[in-house]
Amino acid sequence: MHWWQRKFKTVIKNNRSKLQLIGWLLGGGLLIYQLIQGIISYQQHYFQFHNVKGVITALACSILALVLQMLSWKMFMKDLGVDIPWLAVFKGYFLSFLPRYIPGTIWGYISRGEWLYQQFRVDYSITNVGSILELGSAIFANMMILAFHFTKKSISARWWLVIFPFLTIIAWLVFKEILKFLKGKKIEFWGTIEKFLSIKTKTWFECTILFGITWILYGISLFFIQSSLMAKVVIDVESITSLTEIYSMAWMMGFIIIFIPAGLGLREFALMNLLQNYTSMSKVDANVTAVVGRIVIVIAEICLLLFGFLLSLNHALHSQRKNTSKGLL
Repeated sequence: MHWWQRKFKTVIKNNRSKLQLIGWLLGGGLLIYQLIQGIISYQQHYFQFHNVKGVITALACSILALVLQMLSWKMFMKDLGVDIPWLAVFKGYFLSFLPRYIPGTIWGYISRGEWLYQQFRVDYSITNVGSILELGSAIFANMMILAFHFTKKSISARWWLVIFPFLTIIAWLVFKEILKFLKGKKIEFWGTIEKFLSIKTKTWFECTILFGITWILYGISLFFIQSSLMAKVVIDVESITSLTEIYSMAWMMGFIIIFIPAGLGLREFALMNLLQNYTSMSKVDANVTAVVGRIVIVIAEICLLLFGFLLSLNHALHSQRKNTSKGLL
C-alpha cells in the first residue's frame, strides 16, 4: 500500500462521523431539491387529476416497495449475524442512506456503514457485504424482468414463473461454487468470502423474489399515476406488466450512470421516452407521469423517514416515562 493510500485511509477513518453528517446534509438537500424540481416541472405541465385516489394508491405502492427493500436488507444482515430491530431499521435505513443522492452513489453505503458501526458496532466489512448482496439481488431481479421483456414473444409468462425462481437458485449456487474455488486458492478478498458463504440459498431466493415484487409494485404505482389522467380506471394486467418492464429499464439506465445523483433527471428522461415508445401516451402525459412518479417516490421516502423519526421519538418518551416512574418508586 502506497503512503498516500495509507494517509487517505487514515483521514477517512478519523473523520467518518463528520463525513456522515456532511453526507446527510448534502443528501437531504438533494432529496429536497428533487422534490422541488419535480413540483416545478409538474407546474410547467399542469393538468388536472381526474382520479386523486390513483395517486394515493401509487404512493401506497411505493411505500410498500420501500418496506420490502428494507426487509430484504434486514434478512441479509440477519444471515450475516446482525439482527437489527425493526425500530432501528425504520429509524436509520433511509436516514443513513440519504448521501446516495450525492453523485457517485457510494456515499450512501459509506454512511450506512458508519450508522451500523456507531449504533451496533457492526464491522464495516459486514455492512459492505450486506449492501453488495442487497444491490446484487435488486439488479438480478431487475435483469430477470428485462429478460422477460425481451423474450416474451417466444417464451410465455407462465414459463417465466418457473424460469425466474430456477435461475435465481442456480445463479446463487454457481456464485457460491466460485467463492469456494477462490477460497481454495487462498484468495480471500479482504476476508469477505466466508461472509458471502454464510448467506443461505433460501435467504438469497426470498430476497430476490421480494425485489421482483418490489419492481412490480413500482410498475403498479406507475399504472395508477397514469390512470389518474383518466376519468375512468380499468385494472389492466397487461398494462401493469408493460409499465413494470418500462420502470425496470429506466431504473437500470439511471443506475449505470453513477455520477448522476440517484439517477436524477436521466431516469425521468428515460422513463418519459420509454412510455412514449411502448405505450400510447402522448409526450405531455408521459412527461407528467415520469415527473409525478419521481415526486411520489421522494414523498414515500420522506414518509418512511418521518415514520422512523416518530417511532424513535415515541420510544424515547416511553423510556423516559419508565425511568421517571422507577425514580418515583
